[in-house]
Amino acid sequence: MSSPQRYAVVDLETTGGNPITDRVIEVGIVISDGYKIVETFDSLIDPGIPVPPFISKITGIRDEMLTHAPDFRSISDRILEKTEGCCFVAHNASFDYNFLKKEFKLLNLEFDRQVLCSYRTSRKLIKGAPSYGLSNLSNHLNIELKNAHRALADAIATAEILHNLIAIAQNDIITYTDGYYSIPDDLKLKRSQFDELPNGCGIFWFSDQDGSILHVAKAKNIKQKAISKLLRFTGKKFERLAKNAVSVDYEVTGSYTLANLKEWELIKKHQPPFNRKSLVAQGVQYEGDHDIIQISNQNPEDSLKFHFEAGPTSNQKTLFAICNNTPVGYMIADETIQIRDPETILEVLTPIPSDPVVSRFFKHYYN
Repeated sequence: MSSPQRYAVVDLETTGGNPITDRVIEVGIVISDGYKIVETFDSLIDPGIPVPPFISKITGIRDEMLTHAPDFRSISDRILEKTEGCCFVAHNASFDYNFLKKEFKLLNLEFDRQVLCSYRTSRKLIKGAPSYGLSNLSNHLNIELKNAHRALADAIATAEILHNLIAIAQNDIITYTDGYYSIPDDLKLKRSQFDELPNGCGIFWFSDQDGSILHVAKAKNIKQKAISKLLRFTGKKFERLAKNAVSVDYEVTGSYTLANLKEWELIKKHQPPFNRKSLVAQGVQYEGDHDIIQISNQNPEDSLKFHFEAGPTSNQKTLFAICNNTPVGYMIADETIQIRDPETILEVLTPIPSDPVVSRFFKHYYN
């Protein structure tokens, strides 16, 4: 069996649990080919703030140990280099990954890696463990964990847990933000169908052999969200969906607001049996950037605004027209579009249904 990729197994020690206010004080990185450790890297880091006593008690790392340590900027290139092209693995990965993203953001740098959480994956694949914390799980798997709560030691133990997970999952595995999972043998959907899904924002839906839509969902990352849905097929609630779904289709929108709208439209039109009926009544919290063009009118009671979000491709934008805090239409436009004649634009928009639920999708645009 050959490993599908390289893994950067990461553990951080920090001044606390809040990525916004706390800082990294130690990093340990273990590079694995999926079966064995091939390289390690670790470093203390000067956080620029005092290490709280309770952190020193847990880790043994004290302020005086960090006096001559490099700051994060000084080793940022090494971390980027070591993790480039690797799947980022950590035990409770959201903690370590979000801390690193924050540290890189402070340097105006992006840190974007495929992520695997060994904690969440272990809960799925390793049965009978008394608990799934790093120390207890290591003991359950007869993995030696020396010097716990130090970054490199914890990263080495996590790498050995990863090797166990890969051995359990074998070849038929999918890596995504929440874990490492096998595809059920009785599932009619094939791995190739998931591999072909894009990582962009949009909607996707599962259909049966007659083309009837069984389940539809919006996603900021279509591939990752679709794979996360795959895991639910093993539960009793989704057994019938797993038995009947033969295809997964998608539409890239780029705009999360448009994804919400299109999901609502498909659910309202097709009433998929595996969507919660309450879904169409839910609002959405917008996350993202948008540009606004205010159109001045002679009548001050009329307020027409054009809002731009990302489009399906890098050279497109999604334009929404909001009049008097009511969404009236949208269109996919070239990124160079300029609003010279609002009336002409309004004539070619795709209408947005007048519905209280739809209105909530656009609440981030209202005055």
